[in-house]
Amino acid sequence: MNSLKTIFILLIPLLFIGTFTACTKEKAKPVTSNGINSQDARTTRNLQAFKANLLQKSTGNMEMDSAIWHIEGILNLDNANNTHKFINTFSIKDSVSVVPTDGSLTTDQIYEIYAAFQNKIDSVLGTNSALKADLLYVYSPATSLKDNSQQFNLEASIGMDASQPNYQPFGPTDNWFWEYHAGRCTGGGTPWDARMLLQNRFNNPPNGIPVGYFTSVVLISVVPFYYPDENNPVGEYMIFANGISDPITCIGYQELNYYLSVFDYLKNDNQPAGKSFCYVNIIKDVIVGSPLPLFYNYYMYYGVFHAGSPN
Repeated sequence: MNSLKTIFILLIPLLFIGTFTACTKEKAKPVTSNGINSQDARTTRNLQAFKANLLQKSTGNMEMDSAIWHIEGILNLDNANNTHKFINTFSIKDSVSVVPTDGSLTTDQIYEIYAAFQNKIDSVLGTNSALKADLLYVYSPATSLKDNSQQFNLEASIGMDASQPNYQPFGPTDNWFWEYHAGRCTGGGTPWDARMLLQNRFNNPPNGIPVGYFTSVVLISVVPFYYPDENNPVGEYMIFANGISDPITCIGYQELNYYLSVFDYLKNDNQPAGKSFCYVNIIKDVIVGSPLPLFYNYYMYYGVFHAGSPN
């Protein structure tokens, strides 16, 4: 714990400095004259060529892992080119089941999965011109279904362009109920809550990152009980825990600022080698065996970032 305290002491001042660098453990890549490295340019061309062949249904059979990588890649390339500055994010999900042959998918099956997911994204984005895709994650469970079919899942974060920089500290009047869009503890009727405000700040680096997209996305679940810390001015962990829903727990601004100050530590501690932080979704969970206590669970998404956009 002493080493963690030292880290927090060093991290807390960063909360109030408008500096942010996209996290990555990848080695430096050669950069072309337009500022896009050659590896990213090759990946983009690869995905563009794959999409052209897919629309012609001429990709040929592909192993499932390769098909998922390409489907996820073109969905992100076409829909999620962004500077990673989003607020009011929410998640959507979809799934498609097909029957692989010896671990491979046909062109028609790949197209079926891609078209279903693209239609789902279009149906949501079409409801509001201000909405944009932030990140698209495609995966398949390890086990097949009883009829030998395999399920392919889409998880997408959708949001709006950010209007405020990330890590902006909470002020003395920023005491918020933790959930249910309940607003400030002192009232006021605004449809916000502590969870939404924290998530908005976590997902909005003040300087952004270069326009681009992610491939090879992975999800890592981070729960509070693995990160105890007595420096929390009110709670016991680096993530909010042990709230109650009746009456709704009020979180003071000092505690909210504490969660901001340790987020980079949580993000870096869970970062897989060779991947960059994409997005965090803060979800509500319950303590098994207890009807009341609630806590936040951070769903951290990481991927290989590629600079550049065809749009």
